[in-house]
Amino acid sequence: MKTMLMVTSQAFSLYNFRGDLIRELVKQNWQVTCAAPDMDNSIANKLEGIGAQVRSISGNRAKVSVMADIKFMGAIYKLVRTTKPDAVLLYFI
Repeated sequence: MKTMLMVTSQAFSLYNFRGDLIRELVKQNWQVTCAAPDMDNSIANKLEGIGAQVRSISGNRAKVSVMADIKFMGAIYKLVRTTKPDAVLLYFI
């Protein structure tokens, strides 16, 4: 089974704008992991309902800070190392 990691800074966009892509990947037997810093239960439940795994990562898209950006990049790096995806889609970062 191939794995896909999708990371964004706006969790709602995973379901609203990438939901069809997630459904299609799951239908083609991909394991899809979705991650965003503002992941709440309603979005997580929707994503899990279409077959995705959900992870929350640290980050703050409303704040401009070099240290916050480095921390966010570190969280993405750690997620990539733990999930070992075959493909990664990053957007709105």
